[in-house]
Amino acid sequence: MAAFRDRSLAETALPYVFLDATYCTARVNRRVVARPALMASWSNP
Repeated sequence: MAAFRDRSLAETALPYVFLDATYCTARVNRRVVARPALMASWSNP
């Protein structure tokens, strides 16, 4: 465990993904409903 925990990450590329969502109101078939708006952003260093 100690070898894994203490290893160097200096030469390692770590891609990451950010996910977020918010609810917006919208009209659907003459009704006002809450719909999720999703956003994803990623980085690949």
